[in-house]
Amino acid sequence: MSLKPAGTWRVLVCSLLVLACAPCFFAKQKPPITKTVSGSVLDSSGRGVAGASVLLTDAETHRTVAIYSGTDGSYEFSGLSLTDDYRIQAKYQGAASDVHGVSSFDGRVNIVVNLVLNPPSKTSPSGT
Repeated sequence: MSLKPAGTWRVLVCSLLVLACAPCFFAKQKPPITKTVSGSVLDSSGRGVAGASVLLTDAETHRTVAIYSGTDGSYEFSGLSLTDDYRIQAKYQGAASDVHGVSSFDGRVNIVVNLVLNPPSKTSPSGT
């Protein structure tokens, strides 16, 4: 059985299209782009604080993830959504840093936030 000339061209063109599109089907899927927030937990004199709790809270869902700072005070949260807003704070032995915001409008994918611990507040005894 022989192919007609028009049929031969059709088969040839279809074969070329399949070959041209094959890399698209077998290409490695790129992982989604995510955001990373990292930095250091520091005392009031600027030294790193090891073992501080660093809390990252999703501003919409209020889901909180906590980790401990490393021996040099460093911390890192990775794999964060680009479209979510976050709040981050450090706590250590009664001291706490200010709460810092990480906005979805910030287009950076690697954000550095250093968290400086404020001295614990002294509360006066009640009734005085």
